[in-house]
Amino acid sequence: MTKVSVWMPAHNAGPFLSEAIESVLVQTHPELELLIWNDGSVDETDSIAQQWATRDTRVKVFSSGNKGIVRSLNALLPHTHGEYVMRMDSDDVCFPDRIAKQLAYFSSDRSLGVLGCKVSLIGNHSGVWHYRQTAKQTEALAMLGNTPLCHPSWMVKRELYEQFHYDPSYQDMEDYEWLARVLFNSPFRGYAAREVLMHYRVHADNISVKRKTNQIRLRKRVLSSIWENLGINFDNHDVNRFCDELLTGVPCQDMTGITESVEKILPQLGEINAHTTNEIRRRFNRCMQKQ
Repeated sequence: MTKVSVWMPAHNAGPFLSEAIESVLVQTHPELELLIWNDGSVDETDSIAQQWATRDTRVKVFSSGNKGIVRSLNALLPHTHGEYVMRMDSDDVCFPDRIAKQLAYFSSDRSLGVLGCKVSLIGNHSGVWHYRQTAKQTEALAMLGNTPLCHPSWMVKRELYEQFHYDPSYQDMEDYEWLARVLFNSPFRGYAAREVLMHYRVHADNISVKRKTNQIRLRKRVLSSIWENLGINFDNHDVNRFCDELLTGVPCQDMTGITESVEKILPQLGEINAHTTNEIRRRFNRCMQKQ
């Protein structure tokens, strides 16, 4: 049976940690190891994790000072024994068949390297986040500034983590930067499963809430790198417009500038990936309606 290593970085995760751990250990696919990295927590995170480790030998706990999620994830690789790595946050909840269903996709598609899934929101928000189910659509979103797959929903071939480590200089946007390198610099593909396979918890301590300004800055840096590698003719104004108004849908003040960027970038990206064309037009029309 295929062994899966579950990577769970944890920092002051006490209120939700046990629920997250239990959702991994009750998977219908039992051949797994749960690797928890306690990243300098000052609450009961370590004691909770250690208690679970004494109850289930599949749980392994590692600790360090607070160095951030990027270094925590990279530090787990030498301790990893699975053929696949499943990402899991310490405040989210897996559905019991998540591993089994994600593994089934890898069995049917040998070119698959990274598989996400749809996620159900819990906590401060409700609803479902939908992601694209084809590789070309997923790549198209990355070309437009999106993080195209929900990071804690990933299952990844271990060999990709051996070849591509997370970059500490992209802390807070490490998932988009890592995925962009894989999608555009490896033979493996990425997309999302059709099913909702986990609950994603939304609360005030989410990175996207606490460090939004830094995320925006790094997102623009990643998109610039993608466009440079693709040979796109662009400037900083184009990147800003694609990552601000066109991506977020905020009220658009400079429709002349946005129109210029769309007319400049759309044909270039459309020639590389046709899925970008309709997506850009949809975002542009949304801007037109909100000005």
